[in-house]
Amino acid sequence: MNPIKDSEFFFDLKRKFEVILEEVEKKTFDQKDEIRELETLWEEMFHLAGKNDSPYFQIRLKTLKKQLDTFVKNKGYEKNEFDKIFHQLGKMKRTDSVEFLDESLRNRLEKIAENHYSPGDMISSGVVLPSATNQKGKQYITFRCGTIYFITDRSSYTILKDLDRRKNTVEYKEKVYRIFPNSFVYGLSEEEYRNENFLTMNLLALKREFGFEFYRFDTLCEILQINEGTFLKGLKPMKDFEVPGRERRIRSYFRKAGIHYYYIPPEKV
Repeated sequence: MNPIKDSEFFFDLKRKFEVILEEVEKKTFDQKDEIRELETLWEEMFHLAGKNDSPYFQIRLKTLKKQLDTFVKNKGYEKNEFDKIFHQLGKMKRTDSVEFLDESLRNRLEKIAENHYSPGDMISSGVVLPSATNQKGKQYITFRCGTIYFITDRSSYTILKDLDRRKNTVEYKEKVYRIFPNSFVYGLSEEEYRNENFLTMNLLALKREFGFEFYRFDTLCEILQINEGTFLKGLKPMKDFEVPGRERRIRSYFRKAGIHYYYIPPEKV
């Protein structure tokens, strides 16, 4: 496996997909050969994303495939149908090709970048530099969802953007994962549900020992580095009615600089 060559090949396929799609858009009759080639290109891109264990590109490609399938089924050769597919293609950028690197290479990239970026800066597809990587202690990642702040154990992760915030599940590698916390945390009004510009969210995909966990967020905050014992002693217990969205996994919060961070322990299998 050569991640660099795979990354270059992936974006060559993506560009070819765009060129053929542009040709289909110019014509008004059924282009079966071109459609079949688009499906073949999609399969090759999905294979590359799977081979390199990239949830970021696999989830993007699954959305693209659904749009393409709907497009073919409805023979939807209208501008808005093409726009949806081009929009999804536009979300897959070469600047996110770090997703093809394995974890050891990503860690090396983070260390190199620390000399050129300020603590907390976001690099490429969502690598956030810890505020003090040379300190001892366990790292915890914090984020804001709506008006509520959360904290959880840090692990290798990637970020997915501009997803429908009404959804409570996401499909990855033929498995459906729950999105945490659920959409109830937003308390959306009927008017907000009809406002498409409001209905987007980001997903933090954390790689755990037993698989992936997906957390919705609006803002990724700082990474705390603290002794695990000190952190656990600092957790304050909560009553059921105090838990955001009545999430059973949330049983305590951690207070820092006047902010309550609701602690989400990694799920045990």
